[in-house]
Amino acid sequence: MIKKTFYLFLMFTIAVSCSNGDSKQQSGSQDASGKKKSNLANSVGASSELLVVMNEGHWKSAPGERVREFFHQNVPGLPQKEPRFHTANINVSALKKKMFKKHRNLFVVEIDNSFEETNVSNKSDVWASPQRYVRITAPSEEAFYKAFEKYKEGMMTLFHKSEIRRIQITFEAGEDITLKNNLMKTRGISLVMPRGFFIAKEKDNFLWIRKETQEYSQGLLVMFNNYKSSSQFDREAIISRRNDITRKHIPGPSEGSYMKISTEVDPLMEETTFMGSYAVLTRGLWDVANDFMGGPFMSYTFVDEKNARLITLDSYVYAPGQEKRDKMLQMEAIMKSLEIIENE
Repeated sequence: MIKKTFYLFLMFTIAVSCSNGDSKQQSGSQDASGKKKSNLANSVGASSELLVVMNEGHWKSAPGERVREFFHQNVPGLPQKEPRFHTANINVSALKKKMFKKHRNLFVVEIDNSFEETNVSNKSDVWASPQRYVRITAPSEEAFYKAFEKYKEGMMTLFHKSEIRRIQITFEAGEDITLKNNLMKTRGISLVMPRGFFIAKEKDNFLWIRKETQEYSQGLLVMFNNYKSSSQFDREAIISRRNDITRKHIPGPSEGSYMKISTEVDPLMEETTFMGSYAVLTRGLWDVANDFMGGPFMSYTFVDEKNARLITLDSYVYAPGQEKRDKMLQMEAIMKSLEIIENE
């Protein structure tokens, strides 16, 4: 069954914006497009690393266990277990040090009976950019658990968006402008594509953009269809369209082989938003018929209302023997850089 999860993020955003003013973003930290402002230091931290600012006694007991259990959950749709986030811990007093203030993802938890009530706040770009800062203050462990359970899904979304933003800023610095202009002119779409990607195949209703190295492959499939009805968002319709395209256009290494969605594991689907509109997110595994290649894929299917067309952005990774979370995160960042261009 398709899950409706995006309302949790909205609930969290609205709730923290109504707190005691601590959630307001500092002025001058970020421009309207979300790009880094030059007056802040570059944030630091490994990919998908969350710095949990929580005193050691709580970190090593039940509150810390609750935080680790949630943020260490596995990324859905990968062929092996990889956590959504890695966590590191410092005491609350250590956050006074400049080196820790520059971390990209900060989750501050203070549990002390001196607090009269629970407060949850959320800021961006407090001491560095890009940066996400979320803070919970609670008078007891029980009060912390209640707030954490209520807002944890929204927090995960915020920290995930912080990672996407970091990658996009990096890619913008090394963007392939020629490829970008080509897509804008011929397809009416704009994507932030770093150098190394190239158009491998192009048809009227299909684009295959890929990057090949000796260690791994990354690919983006862009599928265009006339929008006819909401039935095009049905599970079987999405799976069928992808398999039809890859059977025709994505050959495998041996004769008669081609990419397809794996039947070993059912794809995961959920309703979400993409570019502010309704979309279906699909995650799963792909393999190659009559061969032994495979890996994860992720897609967004949505309607381009300006041009009355159904678009699916579908990214995949092939990296045998390697972890794949970060490479898939890069592809997600590329997909989420999409803009629809109105050509004259």
